[in-house]
Amino acid sequence: MKHRILFVLSTFPALGGIEKLSLQLALAFRQEGHEVAFVSWKTAQTAWPDAETFTCYRLPNRRDIKAFENL
Repeated sequence: MKHRILFVLSTFPALGGIEKLSLQLALAFRQEGHEVAFVSWKTAQTAWPDAETFTCYRLPNRRDIKAFENL
């Protein structure tokens, strides 16, 4: 089954570690035949693109990662 996947990035398009990871994930999803789109968190709050038809993945920011590492 083909899905439309929307990655919501906390920082975009800085291409830091999280953004590079998201690119790898997006490429993996594309290889499986899924449609992938990116949007920044700020943009997502004001102009959500076709929200009903996208599966949304919010990528963790550095604060999320630090909190996870400190568990």
